[in-house]
Amino acid sequence: MLNKSKYVLFSIIPLLVLFLSLEVAQRIRYSVRYNDYKWLLYGYRFQVQPVDKGIKIEKLSSKLAIEEAFSLLSIPPNTKTDRYKFIFCIGGSSTAGVFNDKYHKYPYLLNRLIGPDYIVINLGSSSRISDDYPDIIRELLLSKISLELGIFYCGYNDMFIKDVNKIYATFCNQLLNTHHIMLRYSLLISTLTEKYIIYSKNQAKTYKSDLKRYERLEKEFYKNIEECVNLLNAHKIKVVLIPEILMAKNFGTITTNYENYAEKYINIPNMLKEISAKYNCDFINLQDSFNNTDFKRYFFDTVHLTDEGNKTLSKLIFQNSRYIKELINNKE
Repeated sequence: MLNKSKYVLFSIIPLLVLFLSLEVAQRIRYSVRYNDYKWLLYGYRFQVQPVDKGIKIEKLSSKLAIEEAFSLLSIPPNTKTDRYKFIFCIGGSSTAGVFNDKYHKYPYLLNRLIGPDYIVINLGSSSRISDDYPDIIRELLLSKISLELGIFYCGYNDMFIKDVNKIYATFCNQLLNTHHIMLRYSLLISTLTEKYIIYSKNQAKTYKSDLKRYERLEKEFYKNIEECVNLLNAHKIKVVLIPEILMAKNFGTITTNYENYAEKYINIPNMLKEISAKYNCDFINLQDSFNNTDFKRYFFDTVHLTDEGNKTLSKLIFQNSRYIKELINNKE
């Protein structure tokens, strides 16, 4: 019996060492990627907010976004907002620039191109979906700032993340208490679980077998964007609609092969183009500008841009937006 215990013990110890090594590596990786040491303390003094809770907390965020924009442009925090005209950029983590430092996010880079007469505020947030946009815009309109233009860089989260968040929550509720504890204290287990669900739900075979779900997601996305455009048109605020660039490519590993994503995303640009034509919005599709480039140079993954990718994106928006050109010409 004692010999068997020794064999079990000596077989478990290497596995524990391997697991702890991977856990530490994951925490260091996230700390570097997000430029935030708190990831090292995941599950203890620091716990990432669940996606749904995080969205609710961050919904009314225009004041913070304005303060952040002022800080980036070295404008004193107590400066009155009525001295400036504003442009907002709304979207998910690619707008928020979750993998970029504050000076390499596309709204800030766009602001530098447009010039100091306009303040570009970043209303992007990780996992943010179009369901949240109308409430954010209503709150922004109540802030009484002089809004000239709204830029929507969106589509990805609504097709690939929205339902997965709900599936993830349902999945977690069905787990044993032991797994709940592991999710609570292990960043490695938490991220692997999330990646597995996203990967399994977004495989090519799921598109045809779950076509009704994707059709529902498209209809909800169309309805939300149309509602936002109507809200802004009522206040004579011009709108730019840009489908998020999707790199449906193979980035080199089993879990980073996104080649099958293209089929599910194909209707997003068409819907935004249709809304643009219907309500006289500015529509910019930049997919072709990146398709023939070294995609690994410009993208971390299928949707998140590198610093160089954001620099190129901001330049292309600046060069191709008729409404931005109008703002600059009117200023002159």
